[in-house]
Formats: sequence, structure tokens, C-alpha cells
Amino acid sequence: MRIANTFYFTPGLIQTLVTAVVFPFLLSLGFWQLDRGEQKEQLQQDYDEQKQQLPVVVEQLMQAQRVAPYHKIVLNGVFDGEHQFIRDNRILNGQPGYHILTPLKLSSGQGTILINRGWIPLGHSRNSFPPLPFPTHPVSLQADIHIPPVGVFTLAAESRTNRWPKLIQTIEWPLLEESLGASLHHFVAQLDENADYGFKRQWPPFYAKPEKHYSYAVQWFALSLTLLIIYFVVNLHRIKP
Repeated sequence: MRIANTFYFTPGLIQTLVTAVVFPFLLSLGFWQLDRGEQKEQLQQDYDEQKQQLPVVVEQLMQAQRVAPYHKIVLNGVFDGEHQFIRDNRILNGQPGYHILTPLKLSSGQGTILINRGWIPLGHSRNSFPPLPFPTHPVSLQADIHIPPVGVFTLAAESRTNRWPKLIQTIEWPLLEESLGASLHHFVAQLDENADYGFKRQWPPFYAKPEKHYSYAVQWFALSLTLLIIYFVVNLHRIKP
């Protein structure tokens, strides 16, 4: 193909095939990162909106099927303090420890919810734990909804016993329900930092960081443009006099 009086464009077969495959792939990665950035922006917006809302009774959310992360909720019920889970490998200010997950039986009779009551430091041994006090009377709590990633909860080997409290590494709902002998709503309520009946709580703030994905998108688009430039430069030849 003659481009001008002094240049010919003569693309090779291999270069053309490679460019035809790699160029759309790089573009797709760029658009994927743009989409991820938009999703993170929406998550951050939802989080900011939820933080401005007044707490809602959790039964209202469940009836409306609007249970979503970061909802501020009110729970009324009774702790099942005889069956508590201790989640291992929780770090606070660089110190290892545990999160205490205590089932709360809702006063409305609409099931049981795990309450993350906060952090306690690691003791001398993982085979013995300090006392985990809990109120025996009905309580009213404020908390935030936390939905763990799917497939993360797994009972540790030492928790597959009849001894309570049970040590767990991550959370897998069927195993937790089997241990309790009761069904659970598949989210965790993180007890408000100012609420009673908890331990030390410093829940990390939520930062979606969409800028990171937009930066990656620019890099992928730049690579795709660079590939096109290289393709044309390599296959553009000057006509010798």
C-alpha cells in the first residue's frame, strides 16, 4: 500500500495477526478498569449515603430485601453467649488477637444474627481464652451490616468439637449453622463503637479508591496506542531513490 510518494505500508502477516489479537485485548482491559472504577465510585457513594442515614430496625430491611453493606441497623434480641465464635488472626494496631462473634436471637423471632462484638488480644495459648462476658437480658443494639466475601468462612480444625467457644479462622455459613444447630442470616453486624456489651472496636474506614482503576485504564489504553504506533512504524518503508 502506497502512503505517499516516498513511503509504502507493507504489513507482515505475523505482525498483523499479533496486533489484531493483542490490540482489542488491551482495549478490553482498559474498559474493564473503567467499569471497575465506576463500580468503586458507586460503592463509595452508597457508603457515604448510609453513614448519613439514621439506624433502621433490621427486620424492616429484611422484609424489604434491602440488606446491603454499611446499613446502620438496630437489633433487639437476646445473646446466645453459651455459643460464641472466636475469629483468629485479627490484628489491631499491630497486635494479634481475636474478634468475638456472638449469636443474637432476634426478639421478633426472625432468626439469629452474628454480632461482631470487637477485638480482644491474643493470650498465652490458643487453647484457652479469657472470659467473654455477655448480658443475659434482652438488649437493643446499634450496628453496621458487614457482608463477608463468599467462600471465606471456614471452621478451624480445633473448632470441630463440642467445646465452646469455638475458634475459627474464616467464616463458612453452613459450618457455623451446623455448629449452632440453627440457621443464621448471612451477614455480620459490627457492633457500634460506642455501644455497650462489646470489646475493643476500631472498625477500619471504607475507601473504594476508584482512582487506582482509572490509572490502570490509562495505562492499558496507552499500551494499546503504543502497539498501534509500533505496528505502523515497523511496517512503513521509505522508497529508495
